[in-house]
Amino acid sequence: MSIVHLLTVDSNFHNGNFVKKTKITNEWADLQKELNNINYIKNTFKILKRNSLLKKTFNLLKPKLLKFKTDIGHGGKGGGQNGPYYNKNLKQMLEIAKNMNANIVCKTTVGSWYIKNTSLKIPYNDILKFLKKNTLENFKPKCRTWIIN
Repeated sequence: MSIVHLLTVDSNFHNGNFVKKTKITNEWADLQKELNNINYIKNTFKILKRNSLLKKTFNLLKPKLLKFKTDIGHGGKGGGQNGPYYNKNLKQMLEIAKNMNANIVCKTTVGSWYIKNTSLKIPYNDILKFLKKNTLENFKPKCRTWIIN
């Protein structure tokens, strides 16, 4: 028999005390539900860890990069561009792009970097369309463009 049940069937409470006791029992029941939820989460993580799925699950949450051997070119106009950046690597540029709320990083043939589509003004599917078109047309084939999914 749970504590909630015992407190609600006890008829010796006066009206004021009964309301307070009922409120306490409701709060106690809420705490028990939260504890059960926490235990479910712990058990889920144990199962995922045991089955080596935890690492795979969190890898799904990481942003994916698509690499193209072209530049976004004129299709990217209106998306905003920052740069050039020098003496950086891809990891640093991705961090800068993330801070600018951008999803395109380009590296030119001379080694300078540009961040494009700041504030995500161009929709993702349009960017893919521009990059695929530019690849087929062999537009700036030595330039490297990464799009963050």
